Amino acid sequence: LQGMENVRAYQFNASVDMSESGIKGLNVCALYGVFKGKMNAADAKVKETDFIVTYEMNDALSADISYAMIQDKNDNAGDSSTDAGYDRFLARLHYKF
Repeated sequence: LQGMENVRAYQFNASVDMSESGIKGLNVCALYGVFKGKMNAADAKVKETDFIVTYEMNDALSADISYAMIQDKNDNAGDSSTDAGYDRFLARLHYKF
């Protein structure tokens, strides 16, 4: 974070192993994080919320799905309601051989 001043970041997350409910290898996670800083007199404030599901079928095969909502607000952009954020959906299948 070179060139940034007053940088602060924090993250909260919770993860649940669904093995106790009868689905061994399934995990569900929710994450919320905030990043704040200042660069060249511009305030940076980014909030992120993620939902992640992972499933390990066996030692060789696993999958994960995630959905992220990123809110990128810059108070010095001229319009305080400016949001340069985005949403992202990602699905991956992993195979080890």
